[in-house]
Amino acid sequence: MVRSPLRVRFAETDAQGVVYYGNYFVYFEVGRVDLLREALQEAQGAGLQGATAQGAGSASESEGGQEAAVEPGGGVHALMVVHAECDYRASARFDDRLEVETWIEALGRTSLTFGHRVVRLPGREELVRGRVVAVHVGREGRPEPLPASWRQALERYMPPAPDPGQPARALAEAGPYLTSRKVSG
Repeated sequence: MVRSPLRVRFAETDAQGVVYYGNYFVYFEVGRVDLLREALQEAQGAGLQGATAQGAGSASESEGGQEAAVEPGGGVHALMVVHAECDYRASARFDDRLEVETWIEALGRTSLTFGHRVVRLPGREELVRGRVVAVHVGREGRPEPLPASWRQALERYMPPAPDPGQPARALAEAGPYLTSRKVSG
């Protein structure tokens, strides 16, 4: 899981003085970009083949045909959001300190599902919970399989698989994760 701190700006609030509901999707994006940047930079540092933005269909290369450094945002430009949802539980106000928790719920052949939770600091009161499904696209804007290096780098951001022998209560106590681990080939 990646934790992204932020502070509510006045411009993000509405006439009632609370964060406008659509801004939580902007907060989710902050978390997604932070997760992708961290995952793909770590993958590149570990020497995973194709872990740069070039693995995402980018044409950037350095001299000598070597792969370029991870692009800002970890290659997020190669992901197209196709579904987003958010459940609102409490309101944030101007100057609140928040933290966006982001993890990978599922990895499909061409898609990935991000889980998100926004909490108010310091007490960690849950304000919203949501998920975003994004599809990996190539230069032509068509879905393409997730690069193997991305898949390998992103799997560590998935919640642990629940033990089938545990009671249902154990899954409910698994923390902020919304669903069980799902990886498909």
